[in-house]
Amino acid sequence: MKPAPSSAIEERTRAFLTELLMNVPIMRVQGTPEEYLAFLERAILFHPVFQDTPTPVDGWLTEAEELSRTLNRLDTLATIRLRRAVVQMRRLDYGAALAELERIRQSLPHLSPAHLTWHTVTRARVLTRQHQFDDARKALSEITFPPPEGWIAPLPLVAQGELELEANEVDAAGKTLQRALSLLPFELVEERIQVLQSIGFVFITKANAPKALDCLDQARQMLRGAAAWIEVVQMNLAVGGFLIAAGDQAGAQTLFGEALELSQQYPQPHLEPLLRVALARSMAADGRVEEAVDAVLKAAKLYAAQGNVVGYVSMIVLIANLYMQQTNYAEAYRILATGVAIAKQRNWAAVQDVLRAHINRLRDGVLGPARFDAMVQEMIDQTRRPS
Repeated sequence: MKPAPSSAIEERTRAFLTELLMNVPIMRVQGTPEEYLAFLERAILFHPVFQDTPTPVDGWLTEAEELSRTLNRLDTLATIRLRRAVVQMRRLDYGAALAELERIRQSLPHLSPAHLTWHTVTRARVLTRQHQFDDARKALSEITFPPPEGWIAPLPLVAQGELELEANEVDAAGKTLQRALSLLPFELVEERIQVLQSIGFVFITKANAPKALDCLDQARQMLRGAAAWIEVVQMNLAVGGFLIAAGDQAGAQTLFGEALELSQQYPQPHLEPLLRVALARSMAADGRVEEAVDAVLKAAKLYAAQGNVVGYVSMIVLIANLYMQQTNYAEAYRILATGVAIAKQRNWAAVQDVLRAHINRLRDGVLGPARFDAMVQEMIDQTRRPS
């Protein structure tokens, strides 16, 4: 499979993050401590962090905190520690994030208006993720002064939109998040990706597939630019599904193929079967049924190896349905009968019942008993004929 083509969004993201990565070691050697701390602070703020993706930000945070203390730069120290709380939130470590926010208020009581806004917003976002909606609303209501100019300014809107979305206030969330997106600077890669994904979800709930696809694909492109490959696998799966529905099978298959290749480097056992099924559906839409069947068989083997009985039986049924769409009833029966035999060997009684029910549907609801019996007899006769 050829890789998904690069885009302007992806290239811009990659160039920006590459610059951040390169500047830190250069300034470590060439700059004064003050200059180095400034570059380190910028890299910490704008290099994105994702839950399961390796990042240099952890090491930078430790280094910057020590240097901030050495230089007695309490403003930078506040920035570094607030960013650490956000990183903990990204990793779903909500207790640690709230504890860090509390330590900041205790040890740095005289926060600037910008830092105080960021502190309050971050606390509200953590509370939203914990579904403590009333406390999150109360926290946001504490922001009584205008947000400062710069990259912090849109964050209250982001927090408000997240709260509305989690509280199922979808219409309000869509408006708030789109306004936030229009104000977020490109450098806030981490925030723009999450807001794009959230807006995409809003459009999904409104059954607006084209706009959902546009938002999710922008997020996917930024993730590729950030080399967040684990996240890319998930987004390729989501975007590819929309492309199937839009009739762009070539585009969908390119994304699924890339995601499967990435899954070999960054294993995600729960996603690989889903990717193979999605690829099969796209191939079937292209009329490539045998290739689709092969993809589903691989998914079935993965589910069997995982002991996922429900996944396994659903794959057998999917293959049978693919053959039935081609009116290849003999192969549909063969795969169902084979599945019954395997389920019998493994003592999967429930699986046997499900597959036999599909065989009965093929016999009684599709072919009729006489035609079905004749087909099975012909299959038996074929196996007895000398080759």
